[in-house]
Amino acid sequence: MKRVTIRFMAKSFCGLLLLVFFIPVAHADLIVNGGFETGDFTGWTQSGWLIDTTNPNSGVYDAATGCGGASCTTVGDPNSAYLYQDVATTIGTKYTLTFFYNSGQLAATASELLVLWGDPNAPGLSTVVDFVNVNTSGAYAEYTGTVTATSAMSELEFLGRQDLDFYSLDNVSLVGGTVTSVPEPASKLLLFMGLMISLISLLGTRASNRGRLALAICSRVILR
Repeated sequence: MKRVTIRFMAKSFCGLLLLVFFIPVAHADLIVNGGFETGDFTGWTQSGWLIDTTNPNSGVYDAATGCGGASCTTVGDPNSAYLYQDVATTIGTKYTLTFFYNSGQLAATASELLVLWGDPNAPGLSTVVDFVNVNTSGAYAEYTGTVTATSAMSELEFLGRQDLDFYSLDNVSLVGGTVTSVPEPASKLLLFMGLMISLISLLGTRASNRGRLALAICSRVILR
């Protein structure tokens, strides 16, 4: 019974250390009101777009534009149909961008959704994707891609055109990749020593060879 208890405590100790040293840190969605479910453009800056209730991908609302002509997706044009949001980012970090788009009817004739990303203070943003005359057959399609932050503040912008119908956008999401928190070796050593001393005091000096071996293996895994 004593040996079983020791082995159980040793295994529990290893599990605790793994949880402490390798805790995944989840990141929240950086986009505010990505599904437009506030019923307005809270969090966004726009021109030429409207809140629609007839064709959402999910929920009640979506954003749509019926802007016609080449100027709709020309960056800097006063007649462009733009929709953008600035978010706080970490330089060098990769983010997963996801959104749903519906190019409407007769989209193969004259439609476009231009997606831009980058430093809002730079001379220009980079193109993430440019859907020109892409026909989604009146249904929503999903886009998922990766963007990298080059500044502490980044801008995500959509420019839309649909000469014969409406171009719809919904469920915009921007999430940072999961980061594993790994302490520096010195920090790991100090924490390990403290936990080891606590465990030994609980086990006493009669720990079995198997129990000691388990602790040794655990220490090699944690401190390597």
